[in-house]
Amino acid sequence: MLADGDNTELGEKGTNISGGQKQRISVARAVYSNADVYILDDPLSAVDAHVGKDLFENVIGNSGMLKNKTRILVTHAVHWLPLVDNIIVMDGGKISEYGTYDQLMTRNGVFAQFLLQHLENEASQEDLDDPEIKWIRDNMLEQVEIVTSEGGNSEVSDSPSTSARLKKSRKKRLRRRQLSSMSVTQSQVMQDKTHVSMATNKQQGLVSDETIQEGSVKPKVTKDYLKAMGVFWVIISMATMLLYHVVSVYSMFWLTYWTEDPFLRNQSNVVEQEYSQASIFYLIIYAVMGLVQGVAIFVGYYLSLTKIIQASSVFHNRMLYSVLRSPMAFFDTVPVGRILNRFSSDVDMLDNRFPDIFRMWIYNALTTVAGVIVIIVCAPIFAAVIIPTIIIIGFMLHYYMPTARKLRRFEAVTRSPIFNHLSETLTGSTVIRSYRCNSRFVKEAANRIDTNSAFFFGANNGNRWISIRLQLFGNIIVLVVILLAVTSDILNGGQLGLAITYAVQVTWSMNEVVWSILEMEMSSVAAERINEYMDLPSEADWTGGKVAPPLNWPETGIIEYDKYATRYRSGLELVLKGISFKINHGEKIGVVGRTGAGKSSLALSLFRIIESAVGDISIDGVRIADLGLHPLRTRITILPQDPVLFSGTLRMNIDPLGTFSDEEIWRAIDYAHLKNFVTSQSEGLMYDCGEAGQNLSVGQRQLVCLARTLLNKTKILILDEATAAVDMETDALIQLTIRSQFADCTILTIAHRLNTVMDYDRVMVLDQGRIKEFDEPRELLKNKEGIFHTMAKDAGLI
Repeated sequence: MLADGDNTELGEKGTNISGGQKQRISVARAVYSNADVYILDDPLSAVDAHVGKDLFENVIGNSGMLKNKTRILVTHAVHWLPLVDNIIVMDGGKISEYGTYDQLMTRNGVFAQFLLQHLENEASQEDLDDPEIKWIRDNMLEQVEIVTSEGGNSEVSDSPSTSARLKKSRKKRLRRRQLSSMSVTQSQVMQDKTHVSMATNKQQGLVSDETIQEGSVKPKVTKDYLKAMGVFWVIISMATMLLYHVVSVYSMFWLTYWTEDPFLRNQSNVVEQEYSQASIFYLIIYAVMGLVQGVAIFVGYYLSLTKIIQASSVFHNRMLYSVLRSPMAFFDTVPVGRILNRFSSDVDMLDNRFPDIFRMWIYNALTTVAGVIVIIVCAPIFAAVIIPTIIIIGFMLHYYMPTARKLRRFEAVTRSPIFNHLSETLTGSTVIRSYRCNSRFVKEAANRIDTNSAFFFGANNGNRWISIRLQLFGNIIVLVVILLAVTSDILNGGQLGLAITYAVQVTWSMNEVVWSILEMEMSSVAAERINEYMDLPSEADWTGGKVAPPLNWPETGIIEYDKYATRYRSGLELVLKGISFKINHGEKIGVVGRTGAGKSSLALSLFRIIESAVGDISIDGVRIADLGLHPLRTRITILPQDPVLFSGTLRMNIDPLGTFSDEEIWRAIDYAHLKNFVTSQSEGLMYDCGEAGQNLSVGQRQLVCLARTLLNKTKILILDEATAAVDMETDALIQLTIRSQFADCTILTIAHRLNTVMDYDRVMVLDQGRIKEFDEPRELLKNKEGIFHTMAKDAGLI
């Protein structure tokens, strides 16, 4: 049913498939492993009744693909329990009952009481949308009512009349296969049509390819970097570095003047006072120049290095702000490893490597220029050799630079898959170990590292190609200088010594300056990559907006949609298609519909996670499109389907910003029915929740989110299938708290259990992004041809 079959591209952590599809892929992976023992941890929780039936009958059950395997099934789908071999009932971490379904039913114990409560109170549209499953549940309910109504002991339960009724029930269950072959409902036909339409549309690539820039680093990158450093301080730094080299060169000439002074060379003048005064004069000037060099080099290096670190910090902060302000579509199409690569390796390049390279480049460049000037001044004839050599080296550098730059870019891009693979491996480490795929993932990691290392090796060792040629031409310069020194009768000893000294120095410095230029250019690729993420498309203004809402906005919580339509990102189809409705003050609205109907999109649109394509949304008469995102999102509260917790204490997760007192937090914990758990922990509010709340059960995580919601209570509350992943008891606690604590709030509930919204003021039925029905539940039930009436009838609520 997927667009490209088994070649369909899955996003990171399956972002482009539903929870039910993830679960089916997981079951398929388990079947494919062909093991002897299967531990199935609630594989039917995220799929609808029809798919759950197919999975059980064709895969898990005694007539499925795993019929000859040992299967340990953890499930909340109690209607399949009559078809398993044995049942283990857990209570308080211990086994309370064990046996076949019929044995447990005749005991009228914990299992029978649980079934009675579950079957009476947990009737859901998803579980009862299929006639076969509905028949099974009705039969189970009839059976458990027989057992529980005739007493709580085994003597009564084993009476002849009860046994006869149980035998009759077992005969009825034999009709299950016959009913299964005839149970093709209208919803199944609609679902099949949907699948066919999905298959006809080829899926576009989800994860975007990482871009590789072409040509030299753009001038904009250099401009932004210089602005981040501070242009004024860059000029001061370069001026002091230039001053250092000028004084350094002049000090060498000063030594020449000192040694070639005719008065000082005459040893007979040693006894005269002018001799000592001249020596002291030369010495003082030389010392002053040394002092000036020291101060200049310190100031130059200090300013340049500190401002480089400052520029790196500015780039990092701007990139961080840009990424955090990007819309959710960015994170759907960009793997987290690619983002980590920019924030780790590329930032590290600017933080650590770039300052050293810059220091070497500026020092060696000025040293080379100074050396060439000294040689030409001492012996102008050397220009005939040095100038052509420099031109040749420039051509070589121009020839080699594009290759080195491209290699560095490939090296940076091929580093991202390593981060992606590492992230996925750590996240799925339990699955990898369970399926004994360690060696395959190790091999994949090695392959990705090898690919990256190939470019890294080429980028770094390519320098040897140009280094050999630089040393060759540098040695030619030294050879020419020495030959001229030997054959020349014009130059004195001091000038010859100075020329030869700088010729040797230029040979070394020229090699270093070219290497530094190459490294600077390749390091600039990191700045280029960071600069690319500094200007990402952003969400709307955070605190700006055309209007500022009143301090106590919203006062009533009136929500109005006017011909509103939206899509998740450009190029995709609309998920909400011109819907219009109004929710009055304090109304409790239930939103129901099948997967893909647009229920979650409705909630996302209120927070402007996805923006309007057409139409408007107003809250208390204020268009939310005119507001900044911060004032909008802080005035609406949501209790999401997946509880989101962070590494840290319980207090931090309930009150992340630290704005509430302990008394207020404890009150919220009490209302969220977590007080007994928290008081039982020695750390209390400082209890460590672990990474992503792993030290808490799923139900406890949802209750922590409920406590957080109670603290940040607003006039509008969104419940996005908040009880989908919790058990029946936790669901009842959450619903009780919501009804009592949010009685005066406007509540918009995206429901997967119809009984949750049956007592709401109105119910909205969505289908394919459009509102099909919107009225009071009793009025909707009167329309026997309506969707809601059909859903309620299938759920056994009428």
